Amino acid sequence: MPYFSADERINIAYKMVFGIQGTTNTSDSLGRQWYEEPYPWNPLLISNDVWIDTVPVAGVGQADGLVTANPTVLQKVEIRLTKKTGFNGRVWAAHTTYNNESSAILDNFLLPQKFGVGYTARFYQDDGGGSPGTEILTTEGAWVYSYKTGLLLLADGYLASDVGWTEPIHIVGYRYIGQTVANIAGASIDLDAAYDNGQSIDIDKGPVTLDATPGANAYAPLRLTDLTAAPTSSLAAGDVAVIDGELYAYDATRSKWLSVHRNNVSFGLRRADSRYLMTSDNFSNRFNGFLINKDACIVSVFARAASGNINKSFQIRRNANVSSLGTYSLSAGNYLDNSLNINLNAGEYVQVFADGVNGAANDFTVQLEIAYRK
Repeated sequence: MPYFSADERINIAYKMVFGIQGTTNTSDSLGRQWYEEPYPWNPLLISNDVWIDTVPVAGVGQADGLVTANPTVLQKVEIRLTKKTGFNGRVWAAHTTYNNESSAILDNFLLPQKFGVGYTARFYQDDGGGSPGTEILTTEGAWVYSYKTGLLLLADGYLASDVGWTEPIHIVGYRYIGQTVANIAGASIDLDAAYDNGQSIDIDKGPVTLDATPGANAYAPLRLTDLTAAPTSSLAAGDVAVIDGELYAYDATRSKWLSVHRNNVSFGLRRADSRYLMTSDNFSNRFNGFLINKDACIVSVFARAASGNINKSFQIRRNANVSSLGTYSLSAGNYLDNSLNINLNAGEYVQVFADGVNGAANDFTVQLEIAYRK
């Protein structure tokens, strides 16, 4: 088959540099100028070609240190190139196994024009014993190295044998071995691989919406694995987990997991003076209180008296024990504390006792906010 003319080949390549597909490429009146062409040109790009990790820029003498600091991203290569059969000595390849053309060709060498001159590939003649000898400079012979493909191309008339180089040719270069789209996504969206490469999402474009379709066959917008024990690693405020069927949030101030669901328990008496306040079952004695069915924590207390001793003191107790879990006093008929951290155990009961000092507080109510704890 005859070739395109040299003029056509030049025009095609010129248009491709600027992302234009040349269709009619002669330089006469029948040829199209670049701005007359109707089609774009894009190189074939597959998932293996899209790099994910950042490549640090290397100045002169810096590449080896950067390889040491980034062993999962960069690799230094020092191997003998294999002279490819069928190319008349013009093509040498970075096969993983020397002279085994069935072995893989190392590619993705770092282009110094893009990533820094420290990554410049260097080539050497053999020293006669299988090791690198005299360096082949760019002023010697006529050659070009394809950093992307790992192929060294020699011009006709400037083969290794033509210029007197001792074969095989050696390369010392630097490759990208980091993550690609193929690695992390397998040509699809793989959330587990994405998680392994970074566990933080910057919410800087608005809230994340989990848009579940309503209806009889709707899916839950979010599913958390039901754990049998509370997480203990890398805990921070804002962590959430389902534990034993209950939704918990980690409270960094109290250093414990507390249920999102809260029990707001009210105690009260019309005249509170040296007595236990009543619970919802209308009992008022030391052998009764709010029953705790799971390990819990009192996180808040709010108390109020309508009249009488509006500076009344009261205690939180448990299990008919006169030892107080906390003593508090009204101020002008009110008391509020949202910083309580009083642990209660499953099987106990919690009580509120009004002291007998300075007369009764009338219409006295105390509300405890109780969360389950892990």
